[in-house]
Amino acid sequence: MARIDNTTVYPTVTPAMDDLLIATDVSDNNKTVTFLVSSLTGSATVLQGLQSVLDTGNTATQSLSLTGDINVVGTVYPTTITAVGSTGSAGQILSSTGTGLQWINSPSTSCCSLQSVLTIGNQATTNIEMVSSSIIVSGASGSITINSPASLTNNGISNFNASVRIDSTSVDFQDSGFIIDGDGNVGTAGQWLTSTVTGVAWSSVIPPGSSPTLQQVLDTGNTALNVGMTFTGTSVISLAANNSITSAGDNTWSGNNTFSATGITSTTAGIALTGSLWDGVSTGTLNQVLVSTGAGGVSWRTSPTPTPNTLQEVLDQGNTATGASASITLSGTVNPSTITDGSGSTGSASQVLTSTGSALAWSAPGTGAIAQVTAGSAVTSTGSAITVSPITGSVVVTPQIFAGVGNIGVVPSSAAVSQSTAYLRADGTWQNTITQFALKMTATTTANQATAAIDTALQVNFGLAQTTTSVSLSSAGLITFNEAGSYRLAFTGNLIRTAVSGYSNTQFGIFYDSTGGNPSVAASPIITYNNEGTLKPTVYNEDLIITVVPGSTLVLRILNDASSGSADNDSALRSYAGVLGTTPSASVLIYKAEQ
Repeated sequence: MARIDNTTVYPTVTPAMDDLLIATDVSDNNKTVTFLVSSLTGSATVLQGLQSVLDTGNTATQSLSLTGDINVVGTVYPTTITAVGSTGSAGQILSSTGTGLQWINSPSTSCCSLQSVLTIGNQATTNIEMVSSSIIVSGASGSITINSPASLTNNGISNFNASVRIDSTSVDFQDSGFIIDGDGNVGTAGQWLTSTVTGVAWSSVIPPGSSPTLQQVLDTGNTALNVGMTFTGTSVISLAANNSITSAGDNTWSGNNTFSATGITSTTAGIALTGSLWDGVSTGTLNQVLVSTGAGGVSWRTSPTPTPNTLQEVLDQGNTATGASASITLSGTVNPSTITDGSGSTGSASQVLTSTGSALAWSAPGTGAIAQVTAGSAVTSTGSAITVSPITGSVVVTPQIFAGVGNIGVVPSSAAVSQSTAYLRADGTWQNTITQFALKMTATTTANQATAAIDTALQVNFGLAQTTTSVSLSSAGLITFNEAGSYRLAFTGNLIRTAVSGYSNTQFGIFYDSTGGNPSVAASPIITYNNEGTLKPTVYNEDLIITVVPGSTLVLRILNDASSGSADNDSALRSYAGVLGTTPSASVLIYKAEQ
């Protein structure tokens, strides 16, 4: 049997509706059967619907003419719509003529104002979406009212150019809510919002109005009911000459109280008693005197009648006196048998009584008189605490400054060192206490970080944003110093190539800004790595110490350099999974110097 494509055996003809076709009847054991060409067109028993036609093919290049209606449940996507033989021009709209459609120019006035729409009905169940436009409410009685349980959600920025009044309700800030001041700051823990006259700002400084003076408090009200005052520590209440304390209540004095006034009138005496004095038992009786009990207390006692005593009687009672009143002034002559010096010695023959500065001592007589004594300028000690030269005439006493080891003397001046952290060393020098760096923040990330293109810098990030009292880190890798001082920053980067061939010249640079702007000043020399390996980490390490003021910023940037002419952009910061664990793609440890 010849092949069907043999047109000699099987000549090509134009099919007629009554021509026969050979086919397989799948409903009857795949028998070979014949059927008319007209059966395929639907003129026989096989009828075709629009669906079967579209299933065969839904694209045509011919025009479709219908005298009935087309009902579409889905969507019609026309390229053009022709009305009265025209597809219209740019800006025209499709309008009804009553019997058909036509393209017309858009009316200069829209069909309906917002007022006419709201007059018909001001309620809707669909959303209103404003794109690059605003809702403006004007007039004294205009407002926006949101009734419960509805709510107002704002995912953008709200600008209030007038007062915002909150009546009989509260502003609820959830766990993630915050207030941004005029500088774009959210504040730190413990700060409060203060007025800058032109706006508000987060501040750690107590506003003057929040800390009234004692005078301002007393001007407002100087009477307290059923509440007292307690002072702790080493506080003192000081009253000027014309101030006094008047008390009509009972007062307990359990401390050491000093009355230093020495006046002899009721208004100038240290203690002026116009009432009775209680000794713990009674107020005493007539002619009783107040005497010490010897146990820290006093008692009213009947005083014996005093009688004159002889000097011997007085000395028999006690021959020692101390204090400011222990001096004896005589207008007559003293005839002692002996005189004892401060050591209890009566001296030896030819010795004279001299002053030691704090007492008397018997010593050999000097060779000359002392005309004057002068204090010399302090010098570094060579062993002695002071030097005296000469010992007669104009005597100069020179103090020696402590110089360590056995060179004793006075403490050297500390004017040139810190008065709060310096200490005196055993060698006689002042030294500042040792500075230590305390860890304030640890930040790491395993995210891959690749530059967008060769010779294009990338700012390195170190994971999630975090804030401490000393320093803050943004999710973009911006480090902001919140406190002044010296900081140590330890950076680590895991540089890996994935390309099989080629190499990368990768540069690392640390930049800062002392005022908190764009970090653009190099904080250390630029470091360059030539990375030629594949999947082999090249570790970047850099340790930096920097002294900053509050608000200073710092970033780490990387760049794949093409200056050699053949380097590529494949080197990137990538994490590395090893046996001990995963090495971060980038990390930073931040320390602060503390005494």
